[in-house]
Amino acid sequence: MTKTFHFQPHENGLLPAVPHGKTENKDMEGYWIRDNYWVWRNGFHRESIAKAFVNIFDRYEKLIEQQEVFPVRFDEGYEQNKEWGNFQVDSYANLLEVLAVHGYTERAEKMRKHVLKNVSQKDRSIWEEREDYHPYTFGCVARALSKLSEVSDKVSQHQVEGYEDVAIVLMKQGRPDLQNLFLPLLRKRFYDVRCDIVANTSCLLGRKGVRRYKYDKWDGVSHSLRGTNKHGVEWILGYLAMMEYLPYYPLDKGYGEDVLGAVNEIHYEVGEEGLPESFYSVTGEPNSNQPLIWAEAMYHGDLDG
Repeated sequence: MTKTFHFQPHENGLLPAVPHGKTENKDMEGYWIRDNYWVWRNGFHRESIAKAFVNIFDRYEKLIEQQEVFPVRFDEGYEQNKEWGNFQVDSYANLLEVLAVHGYTERAEKMRKHVLKNVSQKDRSIWEEREDYHPYTFGCVARALSKLSEVSDKVSQHQVEGYEDVAIVLMKQGRPDLQNLFLPLLRKRFYDVRCDIVANTSCLLGRKGVRRYKYDKWDGVSHSLRGTNKHGVEWILGYLAMMEYLPYYPLDKGYGEDVLGAVNEIHYEVGEEGLPESFYSVTGEPNSNQPLIWAEAMYHGDLDG
């Protein structure tokens, strides 16, 4: 199967979550730090996204220096396009990593202070649904610190390695049931989405993705259907994350015998419409947020490690 990623950045240097005009949910036409980070991580439009992240930093530098919450989702002009649960430390760490990798060390140092100040708090993280201590967030922070240590003498290797111990203390405060899992993941450098997938949803694998939790009611537009969509939805992002790290993870049910096979078959089924945000568990139909650009980037790209 030929893989092609044909999405282009807009004038602000970023890509929206879903191409404009493709979804009834206009919120998904906004620009997320996290979504663009994963496009960048998979090798697409790296210079454009890096410059846009510099613009974001410069616009919110005062809040960053004060170690306050600043937006993680924007309109075309980097303004917050709606009231939103912006306290997503994983996205702040993503911003830090990109700044560090592209040599903006002075800005990255300010982001480092911001991230370390806020990482001890519960945040909304990748699933954006509820505040908690998320392994994904800690993974993103550890990875960003590691990348910064490669270009800055202000971050020692001891500090990066010692961060694991800090993270475990935080995990004990918030989710003691995960502490035995979390440390091995960090030591193996399973940074990113895989941490949360294993910790929170490995027992909720579906035919086309993972459920964030039992009876997840997100319909792609609003949560107004709570209580009616009993069997919930399955997020293809979960399978894509597993594909990056454990492509041959065996599946008891689904399209393929393993995650890689399942994702390939799902992508073949959706065809030119592209991968959606999620699928309905009962019908197998995609929600209206299709294509989800960072899902396409994860499928078509090459993760930089």
